[in-house]
Amino acid sequence: MENTPPNSTTYTFSRRFRISVLVYMLGFFGMAAATIFVGIIDRDTPNPNAPLVVALALVFVTLGYYCIDIWPKIHASIEVTEEHIIQRFRNGQSIAIRWQDVVGIRARQFLGRIEIFSKDAGKIIHVEAQIEGFGEIVATLQKKVRRRA
Repeated sequence: MENTPPNSTTYTFSRRFRISVLVYMLGFFGMAAATIFVGIIDRDTPNPNAPLVVALALVFVTLGYYCIDIWPKIHASIEVTEEHIIQRFRNGQSIAIRWQDVVGIRARQFLGRIEIFSKDAGKIIHVEAQIEGFGEIVATLQKKVRRRA
């Protein structure tokens, strides 16, 4: 268990959400395999729609790959303290931005997240909408940034 300051709150993705991503990933790869097997391999005669079967299987593979791609991101956590907002990753890396160093906040509605920009170039924290307590994080951001302005 990591030590957190007394006035800090840590937000993570729910266990249920992480399990659902894993189930979807396995499901998509299973559907890709089943599509190829039923549409091409397990047939007595060649399927004239084989290119469409392969295209459908590639859609499932792409969706499965997306689940693999977001897997490390859904194991990140957001810690909010009086002085900082910190994004911690599973591999031990973290990004910390002091409230006074926040130069911009951008809502990325179609990506389902908020991006917090620091005055230090390249320092960006991504707060995903699926994280538990997203509304609390947004309210804290509004309060801290408004207080500074």
